Amino acid sequence: MKSQKQTEYEISPFTLAIVPDYQDNVVNGSIALEEKNEYRLCQSPRKMVDDACKYFGSSLRGLKVMGVLKI
Repeated sequence: MKSQKQTEYEISPFTLAIVPDYQDNVVNGSIALEEKNEYRLCQSPRKMVDDACKYFGSSLRGLKVMGVLKI
């Protein structure tokens, strides 16, 4: 798997996972995993998912509230 450093990343159908990148037990960004690529990013996984939600007119907090209301 190739590891590439990037400042921006767009979550797509090819994104398999976004995991925290730990260094010295501190989250130092994220690792976005695709089938054949791995991208190291400066943003936290939560920020990346929230930005993707906002792009489509929602937010991570709004999705949490909707999940609670459905239960």
